[in-house]
Amino acid sequence: MKKVLYITNIEVPYKITFFNEMNKYCDLFVLYEHNIAKYRNAEWSKSIKNNCKHDFLDKQRNFFEKIKRIKNLINNRI
Repeated sequence: MKKVLYITNIEVPYKITFFNEMNKYCDLFVLYEHNIAKYRNAEWSKSIKNNCKHDFLDKQRNFFEKIKRIKNLINNRI
């Protein structure tokens, strides 16, 4: 099965639905740049189950730590 690393900005319902379908055909890992957007209501995220592996880049403090995290994911997963 192919391994896919998908990097996107934030979680939204239509993306999670897409990722859940895509996860059926490959080994998907989604890396979000931000955990939540300030202007969005986060209640919808409790109602949609995310079936793929995912993580957030918000945990890293600066640009270089984010790049290092992405490089480590590529080297270890793909």
